[in-house]
Amino acid sequence: MLLPLAVGLVARMAMTADRDGITVYVVPAMTDEKILPTTSISPDYVSSQISIVASPGEYEPASFVVRANEKISALTAAATDLSGATGSIPSSYIDIKLVKCWWQAKPDASKPWMRANAPVTGPGAPRELMPELLVNDPTFIVADQNQQNYIKQTDGSYRLISQDVITSVDENPKVSEMPVKDSPTLLPVDIPAGTNQQFWVTFKAPSGSLAGVYRGTINLTTPSGKVGAVAVELEVLPISLQPSMQEHAMFTFMYLVADSYATIGSSKSETQIKAELKDMYEHGVTTPCITEYDEADLRLILQWMREAGFTTNTLYYYGLYSLMDVTNSDPVRLQKLKSEVQRVVGVAAEYGFTEVYIYGVDEAPASERYLERPNYETVHSAGAKVFISSYTGTYEAVGDLVDLIVWPYEPLTDEAAKWHSVGHKILCYANPQSGVEAPESYRRNFGLLLWQRDYEGGASFAYQWVEGGNLWSDFSGSYYRSEVFAYPTMNGVVDTIEWEGWREGVDDVRYLTTLLKTIEEAKAVGKDTSLAERWLAELKASDLATKDLGAVRSDMIGYILSFSVGSSSAVTK
Repeated sequence: MLLPLAVGLVARMAMTADRDGITVYVVPAMTDEKILPTTSISPDYVSSQISIVASPGEYEPASFVVRANEKISALTAAATDLSGATGSIPSSYIDIKLVKCWWQAKPDASKPWMRANAPVTGPGAPRELMPELLVNDPTFIVADQNQQNYIKQTDGSYRLISQDVITSVDENPKVSEMPVKDSPTLLPVDIPAGTNQQFWVTFKAPSGSLAGVYRGTINLTTPSGKVGAVAVELEVLPISLQPSMQEHAMFTFMYLVADSYATIGSSKSETQIKAELKDMYEHGVTTPCITEYDEADLRLILQWMREAGFTTNTLYYYGLYSLMDVTNSDPVRLQKLKSEVQRVVGVAAEYGFTEVYIYGVDEAPASERYLERPNYETVHSAGAKVFISSYTGTYEAVGDLVDLIVWPYEPLTDEAAKWHSVGHKILCYANPQSGVEAPESYRRNFGLLLWQRDYEGGASFAYQWVEGGNLWSDFSGSYYRSEVFAYPTMNGVVDTIEWEGWREGVDDVRYLTTLLKTIEEAKAVGKDTSLAERWLAELKASDLATKDLGAVRSDMIGYILSFSVGSSSAVTK
């Protein structure tokens, strides 16, 4: 049974959502508890009201479930415009999607981005039905009773994507071979009697919208007429939400190719790359790690980053990995490395990047890192910096030369202190890797936890990565599940619930950043900020796993607003 939890910042329960044909539950969006078609949901969640609080420009999620007491055919969920005393918000700022359950490899208990019982050597590995995909077309993915997944192609045919064929070779089918895309708009859904259909609602408070409460309705209809409704209340705050003080980096694999060579994989068309950059930007990514080597294509990708809205002056780059993955002191090779780094630094500078980090050997043991010192020294001589993903002992081996370490698993305050002692940075990854259907964990672990542990941020792996086979399959890697936040299509992506959790973590840090700025400005004019500072100190020392992060967000909002309207650049009139 789904246990009662707080829903967002405001939970208003109204026992009026039980109709003859359906029962509506308003459920937490940010939870690791899974809602399947047969999940029994607590009656405490029966409700006809969604209440959301957001700052201008912010995305904020909510979720509701329709349970069919009898078979429901062609149910449509559609939002009205929202209106209030200070104006209106068009329904286009309310994105409603279906949460699609499909078969995934059973996760390892300690590292859920890996397959249980790994290494898997053949068919028969355990599978689980998981809620994960956010889709418009309920028939885009079909998960059948034989624990198989099929994806709909543009001609209406279906392709099997869940074969147990273990391989280390990326399949990367061409778009012409696997032409898949979701519907651009939400389509009607059939709900069998006695089962649930979860809906995911993403609200965006328009930039520049006036503070106030805006109300509307999500109507639930079938061809026979209206069967239910959910009242919607969006409170827009008088807060100018600040950019995050942390870095939210993302490992990506994108190589620009002509449309005829584009794949449902890492070789992408202009349309695909632009859509993915836009998706990352809208989910709070500050620093995508770029792989493209070809100079002309690199220029295009950097240009498209700027067009998507990325303003970072830092470029994380691993397009020179073939040169960095060699550990010798051959002067000819090192001179070539220096020339290539200088080339990348020069190109990046044309697009406003003042810092370029070059990636070293991936996840090498600390005992072998000394072999890379000539590479690191060469990168520095060419005007760039070095970043790596590495483990215990790396600081002692090469801490003087590595400018940024991406540290795996739980962030460690003591490790952060080592790197900070020489003026270097530390980010976190693999806590967990992407692709784990647990939005609350991503919100906590890539949000406030990194602030608690004195990290500069997170560098998630990966936007899209697979050990072998097709990105849409969880069953081709002998060890790893597909590590994907947003699944590729021919013209965009299909987002996931965990990706939404990752964005909520970013927004928690943005509220924290705003609060810290507000306190600083309030102190400068003589205001008493001791209560807010004491609360922050207690939060810093707390166990976030025991905290309701929605309540923490609400407290931060309360403290920001407590310093009175107009007293801070973070609080607008």
